[in-house]
Amino acid sequence: MPAISKIRFTNLVYENGAKRYGDEIFSFDSHNGVILLENGGGKTVLVQAVLQTILPHTALAERKAKNTFELENSPAHIAVEWIINEKPRKYALTVVTLFSSKDGLDSYKYVYEYESEDENSLERLPLVRQGSDGRLRPASKEEMYDYYQTMSRNSMNAHYFPLIREYQQYIEQNFKIIISEWRSIARINSAEGEIEGFFEGCKTTAQLVDQLLIPTVEEALAGSGSQEFVETFQKQREHFKKHRQLRERIEESQKVNVQIERYVDTFTAYHQAGQAMAQAKGQAKTLYRLALQEERRVEEALGQHQEASRMWQEQCQELDRHLASYELANLEQDMEQARQVWQQQQEQCHSQQEDYRRQHRRLENLKLARLREGIRVQTEKVSLCQSQLEDLDKDADVQVLANQLQQVDARLRYIYLREESELQSQEQQILARKEQLERKKDE
Repeated sequence: MPAISKIRFTNLVYENGAKRYGDEIFSFDSHNGVILLENGGGKTVLVQAVLQTILPHTALAERKAKNTFELENSPAHIAVEWIINEKPRKYALTVVTLFSSKDGLDSYKYVYEYESEDENSLERLPLVRQGSDGRLRPASKEEMYDYYQTMSRNSMNAHYFPLIREYQQYIEQNFKIIISEWRSIARINSAEGEIEGFFEGCKTTAQLVDQLLIPTVEEALAGSGSQEFVETFQKQREHFKKHRQLRERIEESQKVNVQIERYVDTFTAYHQAGQAMAQAKGQAKTLYRLALQEERRVEEALGQHQEASRMWQEQCQELDRHLASYELANLEQDMEQARQVWQQQQEQCHSQQEDYRRQHRRLENLKLARLREGIRVQTEKVSLCQSQLEDLDKDADVQVLANQLQQVDARLRYIYLREESELQSQEQQILARKEQLERKKDE
């Protein structure tokens, strides 16, 4: 038997509008629960409201549903979430929207089967909507009818039922919510606040049969409760007294009844076949819509992937451009550094060339000075020699002076050659240094 997970009441108004459940959710998660309310707090109303999701329009404690709930202005929405399987956890949702109609009371019945974290679970039911003033309001019956129909068309696990009998057959066959058991629960709770008193009178088997089993059988036979069965029996009591007279008619009626049952069975089979065909068509339409939705989803996903691929290619191209720009910037930076190094080398070269020119000019000036000095010295020596020659002309010892003159001339020649050799050596050193500077400049 399934266990109750959650109960949700939306716009459940009773006691002439004095009390209401705006939009409340009670969580049980299959555990036993106790709701404590003071006398007159609405315990029977709460039980009767929950029973509406299994026994729509049912009365409780001689209170009819249309008299218990205020439905003139807006409908009441009652939803129960059942745990129908523990591992893996699966839920069944039974929802009834009660509203007032020209016949007194009417309702929309809706079921939905789902797993955890479903987007159409009990909490996500659109039982409340946002009004034009921005505040929340209860959903109208038209809005919920559209929602139930849309879900039934788009999901194989969602079903809408206009008839109570079809609704109860479905939840009993698919969710194992036994209708007869809940009728017994309703009957036990019919005596408000006196459940113990009910079972107090059922201490023996006979009392239990009389108070619980027989009323249940009477309801099954009559179809509308024990009171109708008793009234029918009273009406037919006089006919039972005339048993002999009516035997032939009864037998004939039985034959007719057999034929009617055959006709009913045939029509029932035809009707069930029609319903099965309609259900198969509905399932086929649902599958077709799901296939179309899946096709659209796949096409959208393909478009998104193509767009993502295009964006990825553009990003790759942009990254390639950034990489090329980065490499170009590095090359430009290296070139700038090389240019700065070249400029520094060139400045050093120019400086060294200028130093060389200064040294060369200094060397030339030194050479020139030395030559001038040598010339001056030689000139002075020549003058001295001429003076001495003139004196020698006067002196008889000319031969001695001539020898001295030759010695002086040889000494001057030696000094001149030595100075010339030193100047040439300095010039070679300067030229070697110049070549070294030029090689550094080329590097």
